[in-house]
Amino acid sequence: MKLLQLKIAAIGLLMLIAVTGHSQQSIKISGTVTDSITHEPIPFATVTLLSQQTKAPVKVTQIDSSGHFALGNVPAGAFALRISFVRDHPIVKENILIGPETGDVDLGTLLMTASQTNVLKEVVVSSGASRRRSYRVLILKRLKKLIKVLQPDR
Repeated sequence: MKLLQLKIAAIGLLMLIAVTGHSQQSIKISGTVTDSITHEPIPFATVTLLSQQTKAPVKVTQIDSSGHFALGNVPAGAFALRISFVRDHPIVKENILIGPETGDVDLGTLLMTASQTNVLKEVVVSSGASRRRSYRVLILKRLKKLIKVLQPDR
């Protein structure tokens, strides 16, 4: 009888440890990112979860086409969240505390503002063909001069 009670207690303890470990690993941070002026979703921006102390990346994901993101299996600790996109100022959220008592964290809608310094005004695409052509012309001119110099007067 004592052996049966001991087995039941051991199984119960193992189940408790498994459930506690699983709940700590299933914490999720989510949110939506939109443009601050148009309120349109900003797709494909990068979301990076950083250690609050070392600023080292812990998890990285990309925002989907509708502006939503979710970082799953976030470990317990203190974090900073950085959302960046080519044309916009990055969003940085500091001191995000994650633990078994916090559960999933929904950051709601985050607004990104356009950066005036990162807006491209003009893009020039060049194949380099004109540069090669100008080198050929220069070489041909020099060769003609050299031939004239080397030819004796007739």
